[in-house]
Amino acid sequence: MGIKLRTDYSQHTLDAIRQQGFKLDQEFEADSPIMPHDITDLDDLGIMRLWQEYNAYLAFILAQVTCAQIDESNAKKRLEMAEAEATATYTQPKMTVSAIKAQVTADPAVFELAGELAFAHDYRKGMEMMYTNVKMDCDFISRELTRRTSGGFSRVSKFTT
Repeated sequence: MGIKLRTDYSQHTLDAIRQQGFKLDQEFEADSPIMPHDITDLDDLGIMRLWQEYNAYLAFILAQVTCAQIDESNAKKRLEMAEAEATATYTQPKMTVSAIKAQVTADPAVFELAGELAFAHDYRKGMEMMYTNVKMDCDFISRELTRRTSGGFSRVSKFTT
C-alpha cells in the first residue's frame, strides 16, 4: 500500500524545499502501522520497530498537514480575489451592500472557489485529526519504551535506530 501526498498549490513549496537539498518523500510506501491490542506482548525489539514505523508515519502525516495548510491558504486567497473581482463587477450606483454581497456570493466562479476552500479546510482538519491520533500512539509507545528501559542502561539492551 502507498499513500501519496495530496498537493495542489503546495507542490511548488515542496519543490523549493527539495532544491535546497532536503529529502521529502511524496509517498509513504509502507502499510499504516497498527497498534497491537496489548503492547506488552511485544518484545523490546518489536516495540522499538513499532515506534520507528509510527514515527515515520507521523512524519509523513505532518508533511501532509503542512501541504493541506498551504493549499487551504492558497484556496482562501483565490476566493478573496474572485470575490473582489465580482464585487467590482456587480457594484452599481444606488445598490445596497447586501445586494452586492448576494450577487457576489451567487457568482459561479465565487461559488466554485468557496467549495474548493471548504474542501481544503475540511481536508486540513481531517489531516490534523490523523496527526493527533498517530501522535498519541507514538507517545504511548514511547512511554512503554521508557518504562522498559528505566531500570538502568546496559550495552546488551541498547537500541539502535
